[in-house]
Order: sequence, then C-alpha cells, then structure tokens
Amino acid sequence: MSQSSAGAPPPRQSSDHPASRSAVGPDAEPPSPVRTAVKLMWVGAALAVLGVLFTVLQPDAIRDQIAEQPVAGVDTDTLVTTTVVAVAVVGLISVGLWVLMAVMNRKGKTWARIMATVLAGLNVVFSLASFSGATGTATPTLTLFFSGVSVVLAAVIVYLLWQRPASEWFDAMSHRSAAPA
Repeated sequence: MSQSSAGAPPPRQSSDHPASRSAVGPDAEPPSPVRTAVKLMWVGAALAVLGVLFTVLQPDAIRDQIAEQPVAGVDTDTLVTTTVVAVAVVGLISVGLWVLMAVMNRKGKTWARIMATVLAGLNVVFSLASFSGATGTATPTLTLFFSGVSVVLAAVIVYLLWQRPASEWFDAMSHRSAAPA
C-alpha cells in the first residue's frame, strides 16, 4: 500500500462513495423533467378520482342531460345507471393507470414511458369522443372539464418524458437494469 506525503494511506473508495458509483445507481434521482412529469401524473390520478366522484354524485345532472336528448326505446333510469357505472369503471381504471405510470416512470422503466405516451394518445381520442357525444352516454359538464384538463396534463407529461435529460436517464436506467449482476 502506498503512503501519501503525510504518512497516511490514500483514502479508500468504497462502493458507497459517490465517486465510485455509476451515474445511475439503484437510488439514482431522476432528472427534473421526469420528477415534474411524475408529479403531474399524481395530479392526473387525483383529478380522475374527482371526475369519478363528481359524475357518480350527479345523477340528476345526467338525468337532465338525457331529458334534453331522449333516446327512443331506452328507459331514462337505465341510461343514468349505465352512464354512472361506465364512468366509475373507466375512471377507476384511469386512476390505476395514472398511479402505475407515476410509480414506474419514477423507477425509470422505459416501457412505462412508452406506455404513458400511448395512454396519452388514447386519452386524447376518448376525450374527443366524449366532447363530441360519440360515447352514447350523457356526460356532465364538470366531467368534461376534468377530461379536458387530463388531456392537457397528458400532453405536458409526454413532452417532459421525452426531453433530452429524461431520455438520457431512461437509457441509462435501461442499461443499468440490463447489465449482469
């Protein structure tokens, strides 16, 4: 072992020392765009919960909308129930997907970034269908508002996830997880 000029051995670098760790270790902090995107995903999940609650708690608003555009041969109560159940099921799936994407993108999973991008595209398509009335169900105005905000959130999130620092981090995380132990 060599001695330094002061007679003490040179400092050892353990695997816990930051200089000896690779740039992307198991506890690597994601870059700012990814952290922001993940926070926005949690906001999206919260908005999805609010959207479900507002719809489920507004059967009279749904009934009023149906009364404005009655559907021949279909009972109003059946349509209200169908709408509430459909929005609740789709909304809960949406909440689960927002949460899953937040957790997995925070971990640097490349597949999650791709899935978040695909889901954002589907979000736009389904929101446009709701706005146009193509879903065949009555949708309260407040639910449409949450849907619109969700589309904007999804677009911002996709933009953030594909920024250069985010792409470099996802690539490094992918290589780290693919490296043999």
